[in-house]
Amino acid sequence: MALPDGRMKPLKEFASVNVTGGEAEVNREDLQNLGIVTARLDNGNLGETIKEIKKRISQAVKLPTGYEIVYGGAYAEQQKSFNELPFVVSDRYSTQCQQLLG
Repeated sequence: MALPDGRMKPLKEFASVNVTGGEAEVNREDLQNLGIVTARLDNGNLGETIKEIKKRISQAVKLPTGYEIVYGGAYAEQQKSFNELPFVVSDRYSTQCQQLLG
């Protein structure tokens, strides 16, 4: 712990610290317990980075039955946009064809 004069003192001189097991907070989504892992990507390609993360996790982590890994955040938004793109392009093409023919 930093003192006002700049010296450092160990925390044990000021308090008794006991570490115990257990979760500090339980997150849930859709009635399922949720463990959240976050990361920040600097100077990389999101798609390729997630591909590599998925590969490494599949090699190293064996999930028990009933557990799953869901990738969210910017990746989930990107995938949603990619999935909606064919409908947007198709709708736009259909509208243009109607204008040309009609």
